[in-house]
Amino acid sequence: MLPLLRTPFASRSLHSFTLTRGIPIPPVNLNLNPEVKAALKRNQPVVALESTIISHGMPYPQNAEMALSVERIVRDNGAVPATIALLDGQVRVGLSSKALERLAKLGPEAMKTSRRDLAYVMSQVNDRSA
Repeated sequence: MLPLLRTPFASRSLHSFTLTRGIPIPPVNLNLNPEVKAALKRNQPVVALESTIISHGMPYPQNAEMALSVERIVRDNGAVPATIALLDGQVRVGLSSKALERLAKLGPEAMKTSRRDLAYVMSQVNDRSA
């Protein structure tokens, strides 16, 4: 079973979220990379890395090289990198090298997403929902 996180306002596991007032929120389609999942199970440090700089901050191939370099630095310092992106209607936590490369090649064609856009982007399953 995946860990349960408790905050003053909510109880949540990696697959469901319920407000403390008992109002259920549908589970998020969360896709954990096997390396990230294993690190969390072993209580090892995991560093979340956002993906906007990959898709919108640098041109290809420098964006892919930079992302791989940052992940290598995280690993060299004893943690597991977890680059987070929305791909194929899923929240991906920890990208495979293939997914990272795909996001890097999409570049600005990937939809830049804020909280306001999250539901819409999650409902889109195409190359632009990266």
